[in-house]
Amino acid sequence: IDLFEIFIQHGAKVDTKGQYGATPLHYAAEKAYIPIADLLLSNKANPNAQDDDADTPLHWA
Repeated sequence: IDLFEIFIQHGAKVDTKGQYGATPLHYAAEKAYIPIADLLLSNKANPNAQDDDADTPLHWA
């Protein structure tokens, strides 16, 4: 968690899309990393962001 906080404090974009259009929140949901998901959401990650298949993080959970 500390590393994620440092990245965010230094300007990391919480909604940056990677391969297949997934955001960090998609991956946190998929792996059930609740503290990371909470951190991303508290820093305005979009819970409705869609990947290339139009799936949201909730679909990945």
